[in-house]
Formats: sequence, C-alpha cells, structure tokens
Amino acid sequence: MKTKVLLLIVAVLLTSCTSPIYEKYHPHQHPGSKWVSEDEQAWFIINSDPKQSPHHRGGIVVNGEEISMVFEICMPWGGLNAVPKEEFDSVEFSLPSHYHEDDEPFARFGEAWGKSEKREHWGFVTLREEYIVCKIHASSVFEKGEEITFFRTL
Repeated sequence: MKTKVLLLIVAVLLTSCTSPIYEKYHPHQHPGSKWVSEDEQAWFIINSDPKQSPHHRGGIVVNGEEISMVFEICMPWGGLNAVPKEEFDSVEFSLPSHYHEDDEPFARFGEAWGKSEKREHWGFVTLREEYIVCKIHASSVFEKGEEITFFRTL
C-alpha cells in the first residue's frame, strides 16, 4: 500500500506544472521576454522583475484593432488571464483589511477581472522553454476550447 501511495505522489509531482521540472519553462523564468501567439493576434511581455509586479503588458487584436491588455500569470495553475488596460487602470479599488499590502496588485487585478466584460481566461496546457500552449476557457477573441501557441521571441 505504501508503494502505491508513494508512486501516486511521484506521478502527481511529475505531472504538476508547479513541479521543479516545469518551473524552468515558466514565462517568469524569462524576464523581459516577449511571447507572441502563432497568428500574432495576442502578445505579452514578462516584466523584468515579476516579483515587483505580477502584471505584464500586452495586447490582443479584435476586429483589426489592437487593445492594450494587462496580463496575469496565475500560479500554481499556470493560467493566463487578461483584462483591458483601460479597465485595470480605472478600477476604483481599496484593499480589504484582511489582505496584506503585498497582495494589493493581485487583489486589484481580481477586482478589475470581476467587473470586466472583456476579460480573457486562458489556461496553460503545455509549458516548454520556447513556447506555451494555452487552452481557451473564455475569450472575446478566440473560440472556447481552442488552443493558442505563444512563442518566446526575445
């Protein structure tokens, strides 16, 4: 029985996006890098110091018009979420008392996310050093269930 439990734990660790095996492929490991979708309809740039700000600037193209977006890479699940920069900047926000001040950027994004009708919710399927594949959960640009490949260009 102990052997089966141990094997199960090892299997979970090996397949987890948060395991050290996959951590080296996470976009945060490439500060300043630009990630562009295969069809060039979406892009984002990883902050030089993602620990300073968990948000990354980028954009998506909707009906031929580029919209500035704020992206957040969620850990430990590896999901990629985005809201229009204009909505993120204009959200009226005060940090709830049960949060620590270091949580402010995350809480602000959550507030903007909750109010936005143009939010994007993409989940990582595959993490590799030069590319990531996101499965679309909700989007104003891509079809639900579609997979988008982002390539690291810088």
